[in-house]
Amino acid sequence: MFLDEELLQTGRNTDVSDFDDVQESINFMIQACFNNLTNNLAGHLTDDAILASFKRVNNTFAKVAEKLESEGRGFVKKDGFKIICLSKPELKTIFEKLEV
Repeated sequence: MFLDEELLQTGRNTDVSDFDDVQESINFMIQACFNNLTNNLAGHLTDDAILASFKRVNNTFAKVAEKLESEGRGFVKKDGFKIICLSKPELKTIFEKLEV
């Protein structure tokens, strides 16, 4: 399953009135993003490949958040994946490079 499909399916199956379900879904979505990165970067650990993969995952997360918002299920932030990455010192530099 493609990342966007997996994230959309999770978002659509989330009970947005249940805080615990929302929190569990967000955790699952973030983990799915990191799993996707790990799978796509296996054996391709060049700076260009890493930057491209993070940009693709970030853009996918943002598009899914917009789609869920348009469906009235907007419980994830458009820049949620970026926020998580910026909170981790080992990943922060990747997004600093993307914004240059």
